[in-house]
Amino acid sequence: MKRRVVSTLMVGAMVLTTATAAGAVEGGWFEAIDALERSAEQASQQAAVMERQSAELDEHVMTTLNDADTAQRVIRELRRDVALDVVQWDAAMRRADRVQWSEGPRETKALHRAIETSGIPATEEWVDRVHLLAQVFEGIEHADALLVRSAELHVQRAQLLGGYRAAQAEREWIVELAANGDAREDIDRERRELAEALSRELSKIQAIPADEDFHRRKGALIPPVSAAIAHPFGPRQREDSFTEVRHTGVTYVIDVGTSVRSVAAGKVAEAGRLPGYGKFIIVDHGDEYHTIYAHLDSFDVEVGDEIDARQVIGASGQSGSLEGPKLYFELRRQGRPVDPEEWFVTR
Repeated sequence: MKRRVVSTLMVGAMVLTTATAAGAVEGGWFEAIDALERSAEQASQQAAVMERQSAELDEHVMTTLNDADTAQRVIRELRRDVALDVVQWDAAMRRADRVQWSEGPRETKALHRAIETSGIPATEEWVDRVHLLAQVFEGIEHADALLVRSAELHVQRAQLLGGYRAAQAEREWIVELAANGDAREDIDRERRELAEALSRELSKIQAIPADEDFHRRKGALIPPVSAAIAHPFGPRQREDSFTEVRHTGVTYVIDVGTSVRSVAAGKVAEAGRLPGYGKFIIVDHGDEYHTIYAHLDSFDVEVGDEIDARQVIGASGQSGSLEGPKLYFELRRQGRPVDPEEWFVTR
């Protein structure tokens, strides 16, 4: 099954390569990025599982191999004992040949003494040795089987990591293609469509009662990260053209892995993926106010969690982004974006 997953990842990457090589991304730029990120994440998660299984198995293999080494020493000792017993049997038989008897009691006792003094082990001892040998060989066969399984796990993990790297490389190539001026109109159109999709997601969220009037916190919120705003609220004008790009939040350009904090107490209403936004979290603060945190790398909360102000909810990343690592933050009232800078503490 895992090998089929690897094949699927690789085939998916090749299909996207074929599509983009022709100059257009089938299904949209952000859809392609999202599909590749999902594939890479799936491969990474499965590779991590394989790594844990391999580590556990390798530890078991080492224990078994140590037992096998002990077993080999036992075998050598048994072989030495057997060789010694053969010598003793031979000596006993030579002694028996020197006994002159004609099935009389005295001669029979002499024969018994000749064999007893040879040191030949009793039958029960030989049976015990045979059982011990059987256990030894069984342990060695088990060690061999564990080594084979360990090798299989390492190969499967390598295949999964290969799928992960292929998806990552494909993603980087699409980002480079997206930087081409010919693709900008399509990308801008997709951004508008995806913003509408985000609005639809918000409309599905059932409002929660407010513990306090959120609007009273205007001017008292602390930003989600300690960084300057790279792109403020409002339309963005491209540097090399007069084209404006819709921008209904604020963008921070920060390193991957930066802690992202909730600007206020609330309840996690959504935590998932959305093309164009990557991994995102929506927090419901009551009073029909929501905050959105997008392009995350990981989540520290789950849907339904009650969170405090300034609580870490995730780590920043570049999921769903065509422009590198960043955090996109929105504040919405009744589903409509508002300028979050007006709500932040003035420093």
